[in-house]
Amino acid sequence: MTPFTYRKGESHYHRLDPRYKLIMLALVSVSVLQAAFIPLLVFSAALAQAMVRVGIHIPTALKHLKFFFLLLLLIFLARTVSEQSGDTLFKIYKLQVTTGGIRLGVLTAWRFLVVMLAGMIFSRSTRPSQVKSAAQWFLKPVPFIPEKRAAVMIGLAIRFLPLILQQAEELSLARKARGGDLRKNPVKRITELAVGLMKKSFRTADQTALAMAARGFSEDRTDPSFHPSRLDAAYLVLTGTTAILLFVC
Repeated sequence: MTPFTYRKGESHYHRLDPRYKLIMLALVSVSVLQAAFIPLLVFSAALAQAMVRVGIHIPTALKHLKFFFLLLLLIFLARTVSEQSGDTLFKIYKLQVTTGGIRLGVLTAWRFLVVMLAGMIFSRSTRPSQVKSAAQWFLKPVPFIPEKRAAVMIGLAIRFLPLILQQAEELSLARKARGGDLRKNPVKRITELAVGLMKKSFRTADQTALAMAARGFSEDRTDPSFHPSRLDAAYLVLTGTTAILLFVC
């Protein structure tokens, strides 16, 4: 089980309407990308508390995000060398590293990490079937889009994400057991892992499609029903207020 896998619980996050949770996730994701250091620090503390409430062990969750941290490192380096404000710390050929660049690099990587953790809370507290139902509800008014088929695709993607992470961990352990981590070239190591993961993912997708066809799966099912409560409205107002404050501050 990965931190992105749904886990049954009794927290308020588990009982919220999935449509409201999708709206709140969108609001947080947009506003966090504009937040400064102090508001982002306060929101990160609140986010850590929410992770504990939905049953996420934070050190284990961060361990599962080791490949995502590699992406964050690349984002940090790109933003660091592209920003030239502040005092110059050192210079490598034509690349100049400044205090403003480091500050912007840290802030940008931190923002992306917060968005990922917010998505982790959403995945942990929301059934894939609820995500499918909410996506179908949102897509129904959109013309020229088969909302039921699109919702099935979204639901399958949500279900496959924890499986792909688990397969990546299994491949990594298998490579270490065969001495693959002794290879010095990091590009080849990442390439070998990515190719193996893609093969396993495509094979699993084919098996799933055959299993669904063999069981006579049909996308034409009864439309889902939702029953929002005052708790949903309260959390939506709180999240909206927080998003405005993050954006303004």
